Amino acid sequence: MLDPATDLDAPLAAAARRLLDRAVTRRIALTAVRLTTVLAAAGDVQLSLFAVPAPVALVRRAALNAAIDRVRRRYGTASLRYAV
Repeated sequence: MLDPATDLDAPLAAAARRLLDRAVTRRIALTAVRLTTVLAAAGDVQLSLFAVPAPVALVRRAALNAAIDRVRRRYGTASLRYAV
């Protein structure tokens, strides 16, 4: 589990890379590796009174991901792709 939970793709991809690295270094043969994410709708959350504000880069990335989600909902999932 990620702590804190996130819906941003960069931390999820980094966690997936760490898990894959651990799976590859095992001393047994692997025939398949599956990564599953659980999409849970956030309900009402009690905010901390003393929480450190999110860094600007994190806020901007969240806004960018929200914009990407809106475009994909309107025009389809193939409308935007990440460059490789």
